[in-house]
Amino acid sequence: MLTAGKFTQGRRAVGNFLVSLGKRLGEARFGPVDGAIAFIALYFLFQTLTLALVSHWVGTGVSIDDAEQLVYLPHLQLGYGSSQPPLYSWLSFLGAQIFGTTILMLKVVKYLVLFLAAVSVAATVRLLGYSRGAAAAAMLGLFTIPEILWEMQRALTHTVAAFAFSAMMVTALAMVFERRNLASYAFFGLATGLIYYSSLFYAMDVGEASSEHGGLHEAFIGMGIFLGPATGAAALTLAPQSANAGVFAISGLLVLGLGGLLGLRQASHKRVS
Repeated sequence: MLTAGKFTQGRRAVGNFLVSLGKRLGEARFGPVDGAIAFIALYFLFQTLTLALVSHWVGTGVSIDDAEQLVYLPHLQLGYGSSQPPLYSWLSFLGAQIFGTTILMLKVVKYLVLFLAAVSVAATVRLLGYSRGAAAAAMLGLFTIPEILWEMQRALTHTVAAFAFSAMMVTALAMVFERRNLASYAFFGLATGLIYYSSLFYAMDVGEASSEHGGLHEAFIGMGIFLGPATGAAALTLAPQSANAGVFAISGLLVLGLGGLLGLRQASHKRVS
């Protein structure tokens, strides 16, 4: 029978193993590539090829989430279905242009996104001042989470993208604290906007056009999430002597956005009439 004491001992054993493995991988180098990153890359490559071959030979097909991506591949849209966000489908579309519409392509896209998440975690730990061994242990520790070790590799699409770009946003935040330059602020705004595009289940209920209008709504808000921090950072960089430069720049951006919305509303009324 599994008791609380045995569970704690097991958790400590796994933690000690990851720390030990992380130290070894952190010290290893494969040319210019960090050992831990190379290890994760090889694992993801193995999974990509193995799962694609098993699906082909055994005839297991694809999951519901992957099948949904195959349905959406022919067209680029701002929103898919009744409430699906666009970013992962855009990545699948790009993958299809390179690798063709195959099961292998679906696996390549998923594991590249997961690789981004793993590298972002390692980069964040390094930016916070910890050793390569600690960064490797943190990256390997992701695979103690069942949703990552099993569920994200077995199924799921939009959640994978949301997880990866959330990890990238934390990396961007660490860069902001560390460097405080225009590039780090822009990177933070970009990562935040990508999260919004990755997994926001929302659609405006306006009849048959609900998907289109929901996608437009998400697109405009995602654009604002990116442009806001980027504009404020640019203003503070260009006018460091003015403490309120960021406030004035973002206020001006909001006024322009409001004017654009009013213009779109007036144009739509003209089309209806």
